Amino acid sequence: MSEVNSVNAALAAHVAAVNSCNVEANLAGFTDDIVYMPPNGRPVHGKSDLESAIRVWVDNFEVGIEMVPEETIVSGDWAFQWGLLKGAFKPREGGDSTPMDWKFVYVYQRQPDGAWKIARDIYNDNTAGNL
Repeated sequence: MSEVNSVNAALAAHVAAVNSCNVEANLAGFTDDIVYMPPNGRPVHGKSDLESAIRVWVDNFEVGIEMVPEETIVSGDWAFQWGLLKGAFKPREGGDSTPMDWKFVYVYQRQPDGAWKIARDIYNDNTAGNL
C-alpha cells in the first residue's frame, strides 16, 4: 500500500471512530501531543485535554460525517492532508440536526509501528462567508 493510501486509511478509521461516538476509538487516531484547533476556540494541547472536548460532543450529540480528502502529501514521517467534511450533528435530547459543511487540515505523524496518527487538527465552516 502506498503511503498516501495509508494516510487515507487512517482518515477512514478516524471517520468511523467519530461516527461510532466512541471516545476511546476516536482518541486512538491521535498522537499523545495532538494540537486540536477548533473554530472560534483556543487550541487544545494533548490527548487528555482532547478527551474532555470529545466527551462533550459524545455526551450531547449524535454525529454522522463523511470526509473526502482533496490532497494528501507525504514527506518522510510527516504527512498533511486537506479536504471537505459533510454531515450533521443532532442533539441527543431531541431537536433538529445541524448540517455540517466544513473543510479540514490534518497533519499526520508516522508512529514507530508504521501507523499514521493525527498530530495537528484544524477545521472550520464553509458557510460562514469569505474574506
